[in-house]
Amino acid sequence: MVAEPIRMKTALLKPKKSFSIGFCGYEGIFNETNLAKKLSEHLQIKNICRCIGSKEFFSALPKIQYHMDEPQANLSSVPLYFLAELASKDIKVVFSGEGADEIFGGYAWYQYSKAMAGYEKIPFALRRTIFQLSKRLPENRLTNFLVRGGQKVEERFIGNAFVFSAEDALNILKPAYQKGPSVHSITQKIYAKVKGADDLTKMQYLDFHLWQPGDILLKADKMTMAHSLELRLPFLDYKVMEMAKNIPARFRVNGTETKCALRRAADKVLPKEWAARPKLGFMMPLRDWLREEECYKFVKEMFAADFAKEFFETDRLITYLDEHYQGKKNRCRYVYTAYVFLVWYKSFFLEM
Repeated sequence: MVAEPIRMKTALLKPKKSFSIGFCGYEGIFNETNLAKKLSEHLQIKNICRCIGSKEFFSALPKIQYHMDEPQANLSSVPLYFLAELASKDIKVVFSGEGADEIFGGYAWYQYSKAMAGYEKIPFALRRTIFQLSKRLPENRLTNFLVRGGQKVEERFIGNAFVFSAEDALNILKPAYQKGPSVHSITQKIYAKVKGADDLTKMQYLDFHLWQPGDILLKADKMTMAHSLELRLPFLDYKVMEMAKNIPARFRVNGTETKCALRRAADKVLPKEWAARPKLGFMMPLRDWLREEECYKFVKEMFAADFAKEFFETDRLITYLDEHYQGKKNRCRYVYTAYVFLVWYKSFFLEM
């Protein structure tokens, strides 16, 4: 994993070793171990890396969900688990870059495309009318664009946690489990605290109060502690956060890059090609793995289990799985989110 904040800390701190995880057969796509090795060589640091495959991924999920304590469907939890395991063989304390994206503006979803920036010059009342009409039309790239452009940020942005629409979620859940709070009833309480802020600040504020503590920090803490590894997060030092909140929006995200101010700081300690490298995150080839017969059968067996029927309309889940396996649609996140819940439930309620 060679995200920009991690590259920067590595260059400044000059540790003796760096650690990275990749995915077998996906060099240059989902596998950044070659980049981690190059940077480590440039900084004269020993790099230790490991590649994992689909069998290791699925085999580790029950143990990962056990350590997580609650169902957690962020795919990056799995490589993070293996990364912590790898590092724990040599060291006991690690630094990580959690928090940098939220406070400095590092996520791609904070950026507006040129097309959207141009569209938003049209008066909102007119865009709102187009939005209402577009909702009634078949879903495609154009109607999605028009729907997005006719909504305020408080309506359309719930962060990276979005997987199912409310309608899709209700379609797969049994009636007894359809009574939870709506997504917007949760987000509006947070947006209410930054009513007068610009859209970028509102999105960052929401992510900082929901996505970061409920996902990013949760998995980072629990996956490292699963291997008795102590994790430290320099970007969440209160002095860094105080400084970051005073950075104007145009120096956080602009039309060409994210984390603008942090990248300019990185220019001082990293070669230009490394400071400017796009953010990739901890991406995984699960979309491809779920189209392998062995993985498909593994997930289908879980969806067809009797206990799954208590929570889900399992015929619909299997339809989603089949559509993905056959290459008709990308249902990866739908499938994985439901699958992880069932793995967690089985681990805590059926096997303990």
